Amino acid sequence: MTCVISFIRDQGIINAKSVLDVIPTALVEIPDNELGVTYSFKKLELKTLVESIDFINDKFNGEIDKAKDRLSDLRRLSRLKPVMPNIHDKIRAIEAHINNWESIYRENEKAVSFVRNWGVTEAKSLLERLYKLGCPDDMRFSVINGMWQRTSNGFTFQEVKDVVDSVEIIGYLGGMEKLRPSFVQTDKHLGYTHILKKENGIFQFLDDFCDPIPEKAISIKRVKQAIVDFENFNKENNNEMDA
Repeated sequence: MTCVISFIRDQGIINAKSVLDVIPTALVEIPDNELGVTYSFKKLELKTLVESIDFINDKFNGEIDKAKDRLSDLRRLSRLKPVMPNIHDKIRAIEAHINNWESIYRENEKAVSFVRNWGVTEAKSLLERLYKLGCPDDMRFSVINGMWQRTSNGFTFQEVKDVVDSVEIIGYLGGMEKLRPSFVQTDKHLGYTHILKKENGIFQFLDDFCDPIPEKAISIKRVKQAIVDFENFNKENNNEMDA
């Protein structure tokens, strides 16, 4: 769905909605002579993303953090008895809308691409150099002809650090094969706020409302973001790493 995401980013949500209104075919191809690209995607993909943007805008005034707070509340309520009707369906729906919204509006795609192309070791080396130079977290950089340059549309120190941290979180927790049963294939993580990897490698799920949270515990929210970053990191990597 990368092309439809690029279309919405480049052309805006108003133009995206107009495509849904005026193009009747299931497959959409739209040339942009100014940018020198042709967008090609399924109309259903566009409809799904537009609906998610409208959902976040209508229900939470476009504030993604409010949507995430509501999701956390529902997860906590899902542990109470009696269980609210259809609460797990509501949780999955909001999760999907948040993921779709963030696939468009998150700003770390260039950082993910950099870490994928240059590797985690080189990314860490860059972070160390930037830290020693005292560069502010919001200063943007790009790699041009193999040289680091300050630019207005590159990636930031914090964005690269977040991606590197995500890859290392997945590795620390045992890799995606270990995480999929709890975070992808089932809803085992729902209703909890943190995950703790015990010495025997077993996961313990915790809720900060009623459980003490050890320093080594990682928030469920951060793990889910790490999964997104890690899968993007491996998306176009033929030698997919097994963290």
